[in-house]
Amino acid sequence: LNITTVPLPNSVTRASLFDLFLAKTEVDGEIDSEVLAQLTEGFSGADIESACREAALKGVREFFTKEANDQVTVRPLNQHDLLQAVDCCRGQLNAQ
Repeated sequence: LNITTVPLPNSVTRASLFDLFLAKTEVDGEIDSEVLAQLTEGFSGADIESACREAALKGVREFFTKEANDQVTVRPLNQHDLLQAVDCCRGQLNAQ
């Protein structure tokens, strides 16, 4: 039985992972992947993917929960959504 250990990504790699996971996502404004990378020290690639997914789902949840929904489509993702998702994922990591 061989066990391969994969190190956690460094800051540059984490920024690239955010760019990769958000490449096909509609965004509102500029997403600062370098700031996100600094805030995700200790995150794995899967953790970063989870944070991106959580941020994207925030707009979907808002779309389906608004009482007077005048939106025709789900709003684009923004930096604030990602910051909240990173905080949420960090909390889940710390709980483990």
